Amino acid sequence: EVEDEAQLVLPARLVEEALTQDDQQLRLDEVCAPGTGSADYAAEGGSNFNVECKGPCLPPLLHDRPERTFMQQGILPEIQHMWRSFDSTLVLWRYSGTAQPEVMEYQGVTQQLVGVAIARPKAFVSGVDWFLVLATPVEVSLHALCIDPATGRLLPPVRTQHIVATDDVVISAIAADSATGRI
Repeated sequence: EVEDEAQLVLPARLVEEALTQDDQQLRLDEVCAPGTGSADYAAEGGSNFNVECKGPCLPPLLHDRPERTFMQQGILPEIQHMWRSFDSTLVLWRYSGTAQPEVMEYQGVTQQLVGVAIARPKAFVSGVDWFLVLATPVEVSLHALCIDPATGRLLPPVRTQHIVATDDVVISAIAADSATGRI
């Protein structure tokens, strides 16, 4: 029996050390509580921003929207457009060069938009000037963007077959490398 007790000294000491460390570390229920995860922080900085003016800088289409919709907004400098989403509807408008902004409304997804970005297509992709990357709580999808060479106007986006499920991962930012086309 003394031999059995001697064999239990090391495991007992390891259990005691683990319990002591547990007392010094955060518990799982504390770490997983609402408001403590990285996805719970407000999106500040980055490509999202708050457009405050309600003057001629915003198209009239943006003024008369229900206040209870989920809204995100940002700027796409590569194509000189701003964007604002109202739930699953995306509104794009050119912010430079025209007195009357070109406004385009697009409904290419069924879930609320949580992120929008632009990516340059890779060299083997033809007939597309840019990809519009749209993130929702359930998927990230690519939408083809073309610019009319005669007028320089943005043509309506076209949904592609390139869709990736997010598998319950919260997308808070989208990054694209214009040199390589990587998203």
